[in-house]
Amino acid sequence: MSRFEWAPGYRRIVAQSAWDAWRRENEPKIVAAIRAEAPVDTGQLKSSVRVSPSGETVPPGLPVLRAEAVTDYAYIQHEGRGVVRPVNARVLRWFDKVTGQKVFAMKSGPVKPNRFIIRALEGLGLKTRSKT
Repeated sequence: MSRFEWAPGYRRIVAQSAWDAWRRENEPKIVAAIRAEAPVDTGQLKSSVRVSPSGETVPPGLPVLRAEAVTDYAYIQHEGRGVVRPVNARVLRWFDKVTGQKVFAMKSGPVKPNRFIIRALEGLGLKTRSKT
């Protein structure tokens, strides 16, 4: 009777190979789904979406992907924010995007969360976890 043995670490090698193949096939789909859900004003948020390995693993040693939008305002857009009041001035000032006029206000109202990344990943049937 013959005997066959796998080399040490074969499970890790096979698992990594399968993971790499899955990632190559699905990463563009994930990015496209997130971009489809992203709100659009200037398009900067939508174009900043990226998916990359996080370097973390979850039991039983499965790799974790990190999906993110990398703009200054992506976190506020995704998670929302409360009322903003001036700290070093008497009033807030900004330019209205529609009229181009200066706007002065004592406060700016809250922004509701728009969890477009979570929505896109769940729409693809992927498990999510928020790490804020």
